[in-house]
Amino acid sequence: MDYIREAEKVLYHYRELQFALENLEHQIANLIGRSAPSAWKAAELEITGVKYGFHDDAYNILFKIKVLTENKEKTAAEMEKVDKLLDELEKDPDCEYYIDVLRLWYIEKTPKEEIAGIIGYSPNSRQSIYNIKDRAIRKFAVMYFGLGALKAI
Repeated sequence: MDYIREAEKVLYHYRELQFALENLEHQIANLIGRSAPSAWKAAELEITGVKYGFHDDAYNILFKIKVLTENKEKTAAEMEKVDKLLDELEKDPDCEYYIDVLRLWYIEKTPKEEIAGIIGYSPNSRQSIYNIKDRAIRKFAVMYFGLGALKAI
C-alpha cells in the first residue's frame, strides 16, 4: 500500500466530502419532505393506514433514508478524523508550516508560488515548498495510518 498516495487522496478529496455532506443532508430532507403525508393523501388512506401497493414505496423510501444517513455519518466521521489529525499536527513544535501547506496544497489547491508567499518563503524557492509538503504529508500519513505508514517511509 502506498501510504503517502492514500494520505494525499484523503486530503485532496476533502472539499468533495464537504460538498457530499451538504448534498446528503439535502437528499435526506427531500426524501422526508416528499414522503410526509399531505392532507389529500391522508384522506385516501385505508383504516390500516397503508393503502395496498404503497407499502413498497414506503419501505423503499425508508431504506434510502437509512443508506443516505449512514453515508452521511461515515463521511462526517472521516472529516472529523482528518480535522483532528490536522489540529494535532499543528500543535507539534517542529511542524509550524505543515498544516498551512497541507490545507493550501491539497484542500484549497493553491498555486505553489502563493503558498510560498503565505508561509514566508521566497516564491522562487519552490524546492523548499516541495520539501515542506513532503515532510508534512509523510507525518500526516503516519498519524492517519499508523505503524504501517511509518515502516513504509
